[in-house]
Formats: sequence, structure tokens, C-alpha cells
Amino acid sequence: MLASFPQVLFKFCGALGMFRCLFLALTLVGFACGQTPIQGADLFAGCYEVRSLSWSPQPEETIALIPKQFQLLRAPTPSSKFFGMRSMGAGAGRNPLENGWAWRPRGGDGLEIIWSTGFGGFRGTLKKSAGDDLAGRVKEWCDSRCGWKKETGSIRVHRIVCDPN
Repeated sequence: MLASFPQVLFKFCGALGMFRCLFLALTLVGFACGQTPIQGADLFAGCYEVRSLSWSPQPEETIALIPKQFQLLRAPTPSSKFFGMRSMGAGAGRNPLENGWAWRPRGGDGLEIIWSTGFGGFRGTLKKSAGDDLAGRVKEWCDSRCGWKKETGSIRVHRIVCDPN
């Protein structure tokens, strides 16, 4: 008579111990799922310069939250689901708003990016484009009572060499 799967599993795990068996199973499932967030971070982490950014509808004010140059860091944010970001370039001191900036890999060819003030900001998805470029769309968002926020931007960024400072 054929044994059922739970009986076979129980016999196998009995030799290893139930907790070791569970740990082994979860580890194997992790390997089977493919790319880890850290591997994805290695694909995109680095320095970028905004080459083009256009808005629809045209905003009434200049949008200054998205810096001309920025760095996608390999360091996870406190939530650990995302990685940190920082602005770069002339006069780019540490801005407290950067604590709300984050990114994470999405598949093997893109990333999700967020420039946040804590109450709102811009978020979107960038995908690999020509050469070292990433391109995509970002949309304005806020926490509440902001139906008037409708700007959507088309953005293209180019990977540049990181300044060691």
C-alpha cells in the first residue's frame, strides 16, 4: 500500500527533527523562488542623472522633490522591503526628506522608486532602456484630500560614475 505524503514527510522529518526539517524546506523554497532582493539591488544600485522629465498636465509650480542626480543605495531602509536613496551633485547636503526616499527591484528588468515627503510625493516604475538608461513613469500621490494632485511624469535616467565624496 502506498504511503500518503504526510506519512512520508513525517518519517523523513522524524530522522532530522521537525524544526530542522521545516528550516530546510523553507530554505529550499527560498532558493526556488529565484532572485533575492540583495541580488536585485546589485543590478540597479549606483548613481544616476535625470536626462529627461516631462509632466502632464503641466504643473503650476516647479517640482523640486526629484533631484537632478541621485544614488540608489544598497543599504536597506528600516522597513527592509526597500533600499535607501540620496541626492547628489553640487550643494547636495543631506536633506531630511531623503529619509522618505526608497527603491526596490521589480523583476529582473526594473525597479519601483519613491520620492516622498512623508505626506506625499512621487512614485513609479522604471525599466531598463537603451544602454545604461532606465525609463518610466512617476505619479504624484498624497495621504488624503488630494484629488487635485494629478501630475504624471515621464522620466529617463542615465547611470553615471559615483563621486567618491
